[in-house]
Amino acid sequence: MNMFINNCSLVRLFTASPGRTPQLPREIWVKVLRLLQTPIPGALSYPPRSVFRRPELRNCMLVCKTFHSIAAPLLYTHIFTDNLPLLLETNLGGRRLNLRHTRSLRVEYREVHKDEPWLISAYEDLLKEGWTEWSERTDEELEEDIMRQCDAEVEHLRYCFYFLQERTTARFVFPRLRTVAISSIYGVQDHWQRWREARMEEGEESRLYHNAQALNTFCNHLDLDAFCVRDLAGPLASLGRDRWTWSSLPCVRTLHYDDDADDLYLSYGGRVRWACDAPEDTDWESFTKTTIFQTEKAVNARKKEMGLCTISSEGAANLEIYCSPSIPSEEMYEDGPPVGSDPPRYTAKAEQALTFWRDNMASVGAELQEIYREKSGVLDRIRWYPSPETPICLACGSGPPDYSQEGARRVWIVNEVESASR
Repeated sequence: MNMFINNCSLVRLFTASPGRTPQLPREIWVKVLRLLQTPIPGALSYPPRSVFRRPELRNCMLVCKTFHSIAAPLLYTHIFTDNLPLLLETNLGGRRLNLRHTRSLRVEYREVHKDEPWLISAYEDLLKEGWTEWSERTDEELEEDIMRQCDAEVEHLRYCFYFLQERTTARFVFPRLRTVAISSIYGVQDHWQRWREARMEEGEESRLYHNAQALNTFCNHLDLDAFCVRDLAGPLASLGRDRWTWSSLPCVRTLHYDDDADDLYLSYGGRVRWACDAPEDTDWESFTKTTIFQTEKAVNARKKEMGLCTISSEGAANLEIYCSPSIPSEEMYEDGPPVGSDPPRYTAKAEQALTFWRDNMASVGAELQEIYREKSGVLDRIRWYPSPETPICLACGSGPPDYSQEGARRVWIVNEVESASR
């Protein structure tokens, strides 16, 4: 099928002459071209990078107006990309309004080349030093190359979101956008944490949060139903020292975090959800204390910024935390993990454990809420729930952490989430 589409042979079979509209009914072509759709990668599915390319539907858009009108919604309604600058460059300007179809956007960071320099620097070094010298680089030199790639990515993303953060621009480019997920497919990438630490040592901390603030402004200008981020050290997540921001979003902002997260933030004036993805062997007592400390940092940052100013009710915190130990799914559910919107059926052992965690987590959440309200003078809301009760994230499709008997971490992928977000 792909070969036929790429060579336009299938089109010629059903057209009177090249360039004319296909003679089959449009409904038939819709069904045919739908076969070329690539499944949306699930959260933490780690697919090969080739899934982002999707050349078949792109080629179909070039055949004729009829094919373009059919293929464009199939290609652009649910976008997943690891090159947002290129996506915008090729779809803006003139009559290229393909992004008006977009309802969900999954943005990933580019893949770094760990064993070779990048782009122009690679070619220049090769000419200067020759293949032997170039192939025998030290670990320090390779790390410098990775940091250079990160710097380039930051600059490219910065251009994108500074262009999109104007209200009229954001709504014109993405008039139907409802969900945004950042780094949901590949999750945490170690090089971003190293890049962040290196830039802080060099006194360039402001570079850490410019992109995140621009993304925040962009999202505030849209009517989103859901937003989530996973790699909290990445340039679209880190807010630097000020671990809070204002938000006018009615939707939930979800931060998926694990046991290495040290930069959780809050969006005051909107709903925020901290969903824990920590592995089963986590030191939960220590991890719970770390999560509590993160909330204290966020409230202290707001207090420091506001000073003696009065915080209005619109700037109150509205935080849900889903963090607790879990048990293997084989012992938790009567008939296996729930599918779609089906309610879970817990075993007696799991129900007993959940009752214990609900009571304890609710008590911790109530204490935090009291601290928040005392410091802010407004009705901040803090609720803490067990991890197994984590709701499905409409932005990336993940749910509660699911642990196999070997303790390996998996994330449920619920395909129905796409239909729920429409």
